[in-house]
Amino acid sequence: MLADRSADPLRASESATIPILLALKRPAALCGDEPPKTAIELLQRAGEVTLANLAPEKRRALWVEHKWLDCTPRSSHVRERFEVYRAIAARDARAMLARARALLEGPAQGGDEWGRYLLGTAMLGAHSAGEHEEAGRLWKSYGSTFYPRGEIPPYMVYLANLQ
Repeated sequence: MLADRSADPLRASESATIPILLALKRPAALCGDEPPKTAIELLQRAGEVTLANLAPEKRRALWVEHKWLDCTPRSSHVRERFEVYRAIAARDARAMLARARALLEGPAQGGDEWGRYLLGTAMLGAHSAGEHEEAGRLWKSYGSTFYPRGEIPPYMVYLANLQ
């Protein structure tokens, strides 16, 4: 529905997607110099849902071609997010690692949830590219930052222990 400009968000079959569709299908929701935090959070939720579940051609339409956007985002933060989503959509392990690692190493933006997403993306990219030592280095460098109380989800435990 996100890619279909004429689709009515209120007719979505999954009620959990309605808020995402209502916000992101709004003209220029992500186009300002600093889009609303809620729009960025909903963009993240859309990415999490679609990047894992859509067929390659649909992932490409949403995250590589961005045909559903009414603009080119002006915010560097939003553009950087789209580059991470693009790498994931393309299943490009080296780009996933490079883009996520660069954002982890740069000035903090997007909060801890985004940081955890970047860490997982960078580690998955590293492992997929055969750079297991780099995945371990990333975990050592950022694991305690994003999981300070040791409440680590199973998928991150798996990534941290892959070799």
